[in-house]
Amino acid sequence: MDKNAIVWDMTSGARRHTLTGHTDWVRAVALVAGPKGPLAITTSDDRTAIVWDVVTGARLHTLTGHSGDVRAVAVVDGPKGPLAVTASDDGTAIVWDMDTGARRHTLTGHNGDVRAVAVVNGPDGPLVITAGDDRTAIVWGAKNGRGVSRTHLPHGEIQVAAAGTGFMVAYGREVAYFACPTDLAQ
Repeated sequence: MDKNAIVWDMTSGARRHTLTGHTDWVRAVALVAGPKGPLAITTSDDRTAIVWDVVTGARLHTLTGHSGDVRAVAVVDGPKGPLAVTASDDGTAIVWDMDTGARRHTLTGHNGDVRAVAVVNGPDGPLVITAGDDRTAIVWGAKNGRGVSRTHLPHGEIQVAAAGTGFMVAYGREVAYFACPTDLAQ
């Protein structure tokens, strides 16, 4: 709620960097190994995401494009560098190139806030799953931004997580595993 994120030294417990730059609550963070070192991405109610160099604490890119709070983020090593996917209350998710800060695709298809996102590296490229208040989970091809599978769920409050080459989806009191066939990334 203080609009910051902190990088800690896991061995000593010392604070390495305070990542300042958001103007509202920080909601989520994800880490990925970039070609020049580890990168972090934070999301915020200020409708932005920021890519950070974890080693130096420097802000690399401010990602703008959402018109609602940015609630969740997932990252994956793509074939041409790390990708991030942000999920927003504006009903969309956006695939970003973390090296350049460029928007690759806007994923539209939910009829409400998108609250959860996960990414896996499938055999034919990264796959994204988003879940929202509309009680749906959608699998997307990160290379082309197309929805390839939609599942309607009986309960809201959906959470998703990467699990091997598939996804775990929790909804209500249920948990389901969705295996992703190799042809979904096409």
